This record gives sequence, C-alpha cells and structure tokens, in this order.
Amino acid sequence: MFRGVFNSYKKKKSFIEMILKDLNHIFLYIRQFINNGFKTKTLLVYPDYPGSGTTIYKIGKHLNYNITNKLCNNPKAIIFWEDKTFKDQFHSLEKYNQKQTIVNFHSRNISKTYVDNIFTQVFGYSSSINPLTYTGKIVAKSDINAAHDGKILDTPIATTQKNTVYQLLIDNSFDETSVLDIRVPIVFTTLDFVYLKYRLKNERFKNTTITTKIDAIAHIFSNEEIKQINDFVKKISLDYGELDVLRDNKTNKIYIVDVNDTPHGPPANTSKSDKKIALNKIAEAFKKLT
Repeated sequence: MFRGVFNSYKKKKSFIEMILKDLNHIFLYIRQFINNGFKTKTLLVYPDYPGSGTTIYKIGKHLNYNITNKLCNNPKAIIFWEDKTFKDQFHSLEKYNQKQTIVNFHSRNISKTYVDNIFTQVFGYSSSINPLTYTGKIVAKSDINAAHDGKILDTPIATTQKNTVYQLLIDNSFDETSVLDIRVPIVFTTLDFVYLKYRLKNERFKNTTITTKIDAIAHIFSNEEIKQINDFVKKISLDYGELDVLRDNKTNKIYIVDVNDTPHGPPANTSKSDKKIALNKIAEAFKKLT
C-alpha cells in the first residue's frame, strides 16, 4: 500500500504522484468544508482509496464528502471498498459496525461461481453448464471478477481448467454486429434506470463499448424480474454496486453474470446529459442509504 500523508494508495508509482494525490485531497477537503458551511463530512472508504474514475469518488464529490481511507473517528458514512473478488480486510471496520451501517460490509465474494449460485437460488435456472458433456458453443472465463478474458468454445471438451467457469453462450445480440449488455446500478435496491451498453460482437468480452444510453428500468425488465433482481441483491449482500445482466433472445430469460461492488462509471461513451442524470440519481439514493 502506497502511503501518503492523508490516504493510503493502492498502486505505488512515484513520490511525486503521492504528493499530487495528497494536494488534490487537500483541495477537495477545503472545497467540501466551505460547501458544508465550514463543517467536515467524512466518507470513510476502506481499505482501498477509490480512483477518480470510480462512481463512489464522483458521488463523494457530488455530496461534498471528505473522502479518505484512513481509519478515523465519527465518519458521516462508511463503505467497505476492497477491490478484490474475495474480500478479507473487513475486520478493521467491525468496531464501526456496532454503531452505524457500513455499506457493503457483508459483500465479500463476487466470484462468478458464487454469483451464479445465488442467481440459481433466486431465479431457478443457471448459466453454468458441464463442458465435458454439453454439446454446443459455450463461454469459458475466469472465476475472478473483471478479468475480461471470455472465450467461446465448442463443446464437449476433453478437460476443464482450474479457476475457470463454463457458461451458456447467451444470445444478447442487438443486431448483426453488436450485442447489448444491461448494467443495473444498485443502491440498496434497484434504481429507476439502467445503462444500456452496446458492444461489438467481436469485442463482447472486453471492457469496451460503442455507446451507452440510460433508460427506465421498467422499460427493460418486468415487475417480476425487478423483484427477482432485488431478491438476488439482498441474498448476495450487495448494498451498493452494479450488476451485469444479459437477456437471451432465444428464451427471453435474463441472466445476472457479474456483480461489481467497486464500480467505475458511468460507463464509457455515456453522453454528458445521461452522466449527469445517472450520477444525480445514484448520489441521492446513496445519501439516503447512509
């Protein structure tokens, strides 16, 4: 952990970068102090300090929080923010948990195996298949979150790989050249909008988009599907984050394929107007949650 004066930064690059990060922290602290009527309102984000591209960082600025990952007394709000698939640094927050709500305190496993296990319990069907016996095209990808290493395979295959999940190839085609991913922001529950992310088919497993739009959640999911998504969120202990959802054109079923509890956003190629709408909605919901 790269330790500055005010925060601990995850990636060590240079002493100069540390100074710049701390100077930026001072500037933001002074600004929020003035905006809050010369009072401090601290958002403890622990253990990882969030980058400027993360949604929580933008929310913090929007709500005039002093964002820090240094353990402190009487923070206004706390979020457990460990940018790993399997979390293990929550113990230091246990003393706070006795006094106030810690956002995502119980979100400790976002592996694809676990996500699909909870998904199956709620929805009654699964994306997972046995590649040794299944016949057809499937997707193989890392069990670790945000690897973006999906590959399409023809099955059956002779052997399986460790730490790899094998899933149905969901037909989420939008047209001949692109696919549609549905990104669902969560602040305790679903909000009233979703992101529609359009990707090229040949880059469907990469972290790229052609364009992103927002739309009303009621236009994309049925009432029953929204209820099931919220049941899933509760069962997997996600207070804040985003879900990646795909709708299969052949069956019309939806599949939650990824959970992200340290999201960056809004997604790439979202218009300025949509970004503003989305961040305002997320920030207001987050304010109520904390």
